[in-house]
Amino acid sequence: MKTKILKTILNNWPAKVLSFAAAVLLYFITGISTMEERFVTVGVQVLVPDGLTVYSSEFSRIPVTLRGNDEGIWTVREEDILLTADFTDAVDEGIFRKPLVIGRQGNATALESLEIIPDQGTIQVELQRVLAKTVRVNVDTRGIPAVGFQMGMISVIPEEVEISGPRTLVESLTTLSTKPVDLAGRDSNLVSPVEFASLDSRLEVQGGNQVEVRISIEEAVVLTTFTGVDILVLDTPPGLVLSQSLIPGDIRVQGAQLLLEQVRTDQVRLTVDAAEIDGPGTYRLRTRPEVPPGILILRYEPTEVEVDFIQRPNFSLSEAEDEND
Repeated sequence: MKTKILKTILNNWPAKVLSFAAAVLLYFITGISTMEERFVTVGVQVLVPDGLTVYSSEFSRIPVTLRGNDEGIWTVREEDILLTADFTDAVDEGIFRKPLVIGRQGNATALESLEIIPDQGTIQVELQRVLAKTVRVNVDTRGIPAVGFQMGMISVIPEEVEISGPRTLVESLTTLSTKPVDLAGRDSNLVSPVEFASLDSRLEVQGGNQVEVRISIEEAVVLTTFTGVDILVLDTPPGLVLSQSLIPGDIRVQGAQLLLEQVRTDQVRLTVDAAEIDGPGTYRLRTRPEVPPGILILRYEPTEVEVDFIQRPNFSLSEAEDEND
């Protein structure tokens, strides 16, 4: 009886073995085809010892395949997958490679059938010593203040900050610039917190990522010269007149741009005081400039003029008395 059973089993055994293998393979194929797949990108956490930091890395995020036979894989978030590389055994600068350790948290812990398959199994990083350094803060400005105004004093609090990070990065820095401060069209002072510009993520600024910037906006002060300025003779004695007109002069001044733009030509002049003249003749008299208030006189020409007085024709003593009255 046993012999008959054995003969039955062994009869055409190669075909039976192949059929069994095909059945097993079909089972696995069917199982795989019914599994859900999802693709996410996960950040890598790199652990380093005190005194060292990551200068460069092969990658900071890695594509990961999530596979399971439960629709629950669609509830798994990227932050539920943990990829960690431990370099805490490093004792000095250098280039190192370590395997990635897979971890789970949140929704990923509830899925027993979940497979987590990173595209990479290891990661290579370059570690450098952490260096700290104090650098000056540079305020970057853009734009031009309103017409008639100009940028005055710039101050920043604090004037210096301490930065720390990979040795190579820190050694190359001498200043730290702010984001551009827009002064276009301003006619008043500016006081504002301003962030640093494009700060490398590997650097850390002690005290935060911003400073207080103060910029004074002042009236624009300009220099200008009034040319062809009339010279007027004041308090001429009765009966005397100039033998000829005086050649106009020049006055060099400094003042607010808006004020100088409003000055009329008849508001600027040179005067000569003839009150002490006692009769016809040629006299050398000092000139005196006159300009509107708020304008600083830098120089003027001429400082003296030669004035020739003559008796007015047909002038009588009675006319002189009338003029004195």
